[in-house]
Amino acid sequence: MEDLCRATGVGVRTLQRGFRQCFGMTVTIYLKGVRLDAAYRDLIAANPSRDTVTAIALRNGCGHVGRFSSEFRERFGQLPRETLRSEPSAFGRLREVARRPLCPVNSCNAQLDLSNHRQAPQVRLECSWEQGM
Repeated sequence: MEDLCRATGVGVRTLQRGFRQCFGMTVTIYLKGVRLDAAYRDLIAANPSRDTVTAIALRNGCGHVGRFSSEFRERFGQLPRETLRSEPSAFGRLREVARRPLCPVNSCNAQLDLSNHRQAPQVRLECSWEQGM
């Protein structure tokens, strides 16, 4: 959160309020979704005989593997271990998720770049909320 405040030049409360107004969710929930999407991409691209769900979850910032599994299942409709063992063509589901608008408010422009499935998603955000809101 501190890094985001430094990057945007606003305080924590202003960032939280603006983010909630723009995205309709908290920064924490948004980042959790970004991490889950990155883990999904990694699981699809992983080698099931070499990679583990735990290693992929930890690499993507998910510290509690049990919680990660339940949140992953809620978001993608299957357990991480099932995704790890699935065919690479399942990556198309993530592309479908990525096409959904990130910001429900028209004054915001957010884009999620999934062109390189081996890296964390790149998010570009332009939001026209005022600092004094």
